Amino acid sequence: YVVLMAAVLLAVGLDRLHADGLLQRRRWLTGLLAGLVVLSLVPDWPYAYERAHTPSYFTSSEVTRIPRDAVALTYPVPRFPSSEPMQWQALAGYRYRSVGGYLITPDEQGHGTFRGGKTTWERVTSQAAVGRGVQLFNPGTAMQLRVEMRRLGVRAILVADRRGSDAVIELVTMLLGRPGESRGGVTAWYV
Repeated sequence: YVVLMAAVLLAVGLDRLHADGLLQRRRWLTGLLAGLVVLSLVPDWPYAYERAHTPSYFTSSEVTRIPRDAVALTYPVPRFPSSEPMQWQALAGYRYRSVGGYLITPDEQGHGTFRGGKTTWERVTSQAAVGRGVQLFNPGTAMQLRVEMRRLGVRAILVADRRGSDAVIELVTMLLGRPGESRGGVTAWYV
């Protein structure tokens, strides 16, 4: 909306300048305005980017083992700044629903935030990415995860090969009592 309004104001302003004849009498003003428009089109160079890596699991037939519209827990959790799992979900044809996402949710005071509503899964697995390891030796945490999985109706757990994924794989193996199946850059459990 801001860009749209700026464009409307620029168009109306240029139209008024043209109608008053200022653009024809002051050619330097026309040149200056044209230069500013061209300058605004020059990109911020070089672009800062991070290459998105999509495990082949999400574009293969293997993803069809997840029941359509089922909830899947992913590692990493799709949350700023790690939005890759949302791309994987899109490439999988939105076959599954994901917990988390790059969106605005209300915090405890009702104000919008990008950091609200963390699940037990996210709190526990976020330790792996920063190198602290995953602590599931606490039976209370294991019970919280199982209750959360049941409440959310989780039907799959998908752990992509990323920093900290070994600890998360160990966590889920202990939690479910069985190893996952590794294919296409993802270790998956079907619940």
